[in-house]
Amino acid sequence: MSDKTVLSVDLGAESGRVMAVTFNGRSFAQAELHRFPNTPVTVNGTLHWDFLRLWRDIQIGIEKGKALHPASIGVDT
Repeated sequence: MSDKTVLSVDLGAESGRVMAVTFNGRSFAQAELHRFPNTPVTVNGTLHWDFLRLWRDIQIGIEKGKALHPASIGVDT
């Protein structure tokens, strides 16, 4: 069995990260590809996620994982 790799995007209240998880048929290995802050912005007096900046950081993490030829990408917010 050849190794299978997936990318995982996790957006939390204070930070986000893109991880690579690889399964070799017997065990899993994980590696952090990109970690970034999740700093809210205020728009019209209300806090919001800075989605455009978060999207750019997600793209940076995915770009770092492209060489691993991931089978899929999952996102958790």
